[in-house]
Amino acid sequence: MPYMTIRTGRTNRYARFYPSRFQLDLYGNGAEERIDLGVSGSRVLELLLNAPGKVVPREALLNHAWSDRIASQGNLTQQIDTLRQVLADETQHEIIQTLPRRGYRFNPLFLISTASGIATGDTQEERLLPIAATPSCATGGKPTPYWTRPWLIALCSPIAIGLCITGLLYFQLSEQRLHTQNMQLGTLTITYLDEREEALRELVRDTAVLNPRLQSLVSASTHLLVFRSADFYEIVCLHDGRSASWLMVQRNIVDSVPEAQLARCLQ
Repeated sequence: MPYMTIRTGRTNRYARFYPSRFQLDLYGNGAEERIDLGVSGSRVLELLLNAPGKVVPREALLNHAWSDRIASQGNLTQQIDTLRQVLADETQHEIIQTLPRRGYRFNPLFLISTASGIATGDTQEERLLPIAATPSCATGGKPTPYWTRPWLIALCSPIAIGLCITGLLYFQLSEQRLHTQNMQLGTLTITYLDEREEALRELVRDTAVLNPRLQSLVSASTHLLVFRSADFYEIVCLHDGRSASWLMVQRNIVDSVPEAQLARCLQ
């Protein structure tokens, strides 16, 4: 039966969502648990997953989840809270994001596979952003060909030559040009990326406040990729050339990101 695979807020813990069954199966770390979401909760999650990375208005969610009943904003808020609890997202709100006065958005970085069963992770072990071989790599400071999506740039690591991050589902690939700049802070290497040189300089300047905090949290050689998308800064933490963690930071709170979120990305 078709299902979608979601990475939860717990380490090595995943969820399989079955829209037709109105249920979600949690698995990982040697344990499994079946959750009955009900019709409304299932429809809310289904509509969010059908548009990963896009804002779904509250009215659209209400109309879809309660098409045959009268429901209030409070009913929707309760279902969102329940989904966040099930996905271990009740504190961070990284998976289901709230856009004030606009609606909700499902973070596509936590969507591992679609209902068709095509996964972005390995077929035997699903992981976030596994790295695959590629014949070309970016070099710091020079425009380099790349392939971009609204929520992911599949790019090459200047350190791990021949390795690059594969793209997420649902978005068209388009070839463009990428400017990069490297910064070395002890054992921490940061690669900044943007399509325009001027925007790249702004990116380096505006995120500099994070550098001392990031450097204090690493003890071994670590490589970060930093770029911008919409109202967010996105940080990719590469792990041993095999996988990566991703952190999205709203641009207006870059100077007050919780320490726990930074540490979690770096782990």
